[in-house]
Amino acid sequence: MMKRIGLGLLLVGFAWIVVDAASSFTSYQHMRWIWQSQNLPAGDSISRDSAVSAMRELVDLKDRHRLVLMPACLMVGGGFLIFFGQATHRETKPAEQAAP
Repeated sequence: MMKRIGLGLLLVGFAWIVVDAASSFTSYQHMRWIWQSQNLPAGDSISRDSAVSAMRELVDLKDRHRLVLMPACLMVGGGFLIFFGQATHRETKPAEQAAP
């Protein structure tokens, strides 16, 4: 049972990372860039303060990278469940065979 739950957690975590990497993360970056460029002052040149402010707000993308920790923790937990589920199964199996 632990092995199945662990495998499920591994698959859910992996699917979460794949979907995030393939679709939502890139669109999030693109939308953030569009929003920043629309909020810049008009004209061909902007002040240094405006440029620094815009770049600082783009640094917020680093917070989006932290979301990968949740599916990664699911995958680690699933791996532990599979490992310890197999270890428990290995320890009980020889004892059951020796009993009859």
